Amino acid sequence: QAAEVGHAPPSFAGRLRRRRTQASLSLSSAMAACGFHNIAACFLGFVAAVAATKPLTPHFKWGQTKDLVFISVMVRDLDPTSVAVSLPDGDLRFKATSTKGEEHMLHLPLREDVEDEVKFEVAARPDKWGVATVITLNKVHKHRWDLLVQDPKKFKGLMDKDWSREDAELEPEIEAPYVEDHDLLEITAANLNKTLAKYSPLVVNVRYPWCTQCKTQDDTFAKAARMAKKNRRLKNVGFGVVDAREERRLGKQLGAKCEYTCQYQVFTEAGEDPCTIKSQYAETELINIVKKYIGPAVTLVKS
Repeated sequence: QAAEVGHAPPSFAGRLRRRRTQASLSLSSAMAACGFHNIAACFLGFVAAVAATKPLTPHFKWGQTKDLVFISVMVRDLDPTSVAVSLPDGDLRFKATSTKGEEHMLHLPLREDVEDEVKFEVAARPDKWGVATVITLNKVHKHRWDLLVQDPKKFKGLMDKDWSREDAELEPEIEAPYVEDHDLLEITAANLNKTLAKYSPLVVNVRYPWCTQCKTQDDTFAKAARMAKKNRRLKNVGFGVVDAREERRLGKQLGAKCEYTCQYQVFTEAGEDPCTIKSQYAETELINIVKKYIGPAVTLVKS
């Protein structure tokens, strides 16, 4: 039966401690037996002992509908009572043990955001990779994901597509290269402060590449950026874009969303919280708003 995610049962931690203790005792016994006469053998014994405690990475497969993501994680000889699933920081974590005491762990940095609620159930029948734990996630944004994880290469040979749970009617979404097409600044968590040292103010459009809710305002933003480059007074103003899918944590921090109420974030100094301004339908209106952030916030007037 489907069950809400919980923490691993106490027996899981207990088994893990016992395995590590046994490995440590085996290592100590091996070293005592060989003494100093066979250093190489002791080293190999140490490597084997460490390997014995290293968790295994299970095979998994995934499919999706417009609203849901399904991830099946397979473990041979699975102990169903040991299964634990969680979503710390929006990433999926799975851990379980087999009936032989082998530990299995999986950490998936998801491509996009999901709701905090997660459900899972253990399948009645095993497949070629073992017994499957079927995890169901609710998408925050109801649309087709292009990928399950940020970097699929890390899971080469472990990840498959679950065509039985894939909605074949979901069409790939068209994603225009917005930043490149309009010569805008690409803002990431790694280069934000460096970019702020070069531009002030820095106006940031936080957007999803597949979202078309703010298409008109996106065009206005790009036109305002071109207008600013031609104005000497605005030479220090930067117009940048955060890809909220590629930069999930930064996008969430800056209030990323896909709605008609489009907004921008204005940074004036590194380390300071940005100001939020509404998008505009005319580039001149947007430029007039941005001009208010040029220069010091307070000017001393001598009387």
